[in-house]
Amino acid sequence: MMEVILPGLFSTIQDEGRKGYRTYGVPSSGALDPLSFRAANVLVGNKLNEACIEIIGGMFRFKALEDIVIAVTGGEAPVRVKGKVEKGWRPIFVEKGSIVDIMAPLRGFIIYLAVAGGISSDFVMGSYSTYTKAKFGGLKGEKVKKGDVLNLKAKVNAKEVWERVKDFEFPDNKRPSLPSPKDETSVRVTLGTHVDLFPESSIKTFFSEPYEITPESDRMGYRLKGTPITYPGGGRVTSFPLIEGFIQVPHDGQPIVLLADAQTVGGYPVIASVIPPDIPLVAHSRPGSRLRFTEVNRDEAEEEARKWLENLNSIAKL
Repeated sequence: MMEVILPGLFSTIQDEGRKGYRTYGVPSSGALDPLSFRAANVLVGNKLNEACIEIIGGMFRFKALEDIVIAVTGGEAPVRVKGKVEKGWRPIFVEKGSIVDIMAPLRGFIIYLAVAGGISSDFVMGSYSTYTKAKFGGLKGEKVKKGDVLNLKAKVNAKEVWERVKDFEFPDNKRPSLPSPKDETSVRVTLGTHVDLFPESSIKTFFSEPYEITPESDRMGYRLKGTPITYPGGGRVTSFPLIEGFIQVPHDGQPIVLLADAQTVGGYPVIASVIPPDIPLVAHSRPGSRLRFTEVNRDEAEEEARKWLENLNSIAKL
């Protein structure tokens, strides 16, 4: 189906993640931007949860080994097929032998590549998602590498698929917000489980100072750098359950925003929690860019989450 020539900065097979295994210490994994992930599948006529390639930072190149229909969503990355620029967020017909380049994104940071018929990969605990730290799912738990040959999960006739989907285009008003590299992105949060452990001065610091995303960030969590957040006896608390979006503060006072591959329990205090619509916004912010946290109350957080879920669940057909 395709041979990988350049694997990008960090590319893995992902779907919507594992459900029901966190009790056993297994992270959910799955797409960092579920809206863009679903959109990519709909654009090529796949089921919503078909496995895609999640490309962090772009710079992905492959050769089509047969006629295929693809879609590229998420970050605003130029796409070239045989040197010709193609539009993202709509289907693209790729002839056998063509070289496809997905460049570095101009806005955003996470890109999804869907192929009609899906991508053949390992199905583990109800998901195709890759969890590289434990080496399971996807391509035997590994990131995509140069020379990998990725096959279709289901045999499809590309020309027939193309006739069915060629006029699809994902509406602008349903696409996610994408930060540019120079943006200082405002991220909405609610106060966290352990906010009472932090003195008022530390809470003020957290909400008034920007925090830069460091190169040590990954799918487990984005590590931030800025004015340290201190608390009495800084260190650890009794281990407790964690979920995506929690913001932990380790002993050095530098926050960590947990993402899809986050551990299931931990002992660093949680100062705040990113509301669901803004978790992909964090993921789309690249190392070197800055985040600024804004508090919202729980009623507002629930209303924004409801609207986001309605938009997500509306992505079933075009």
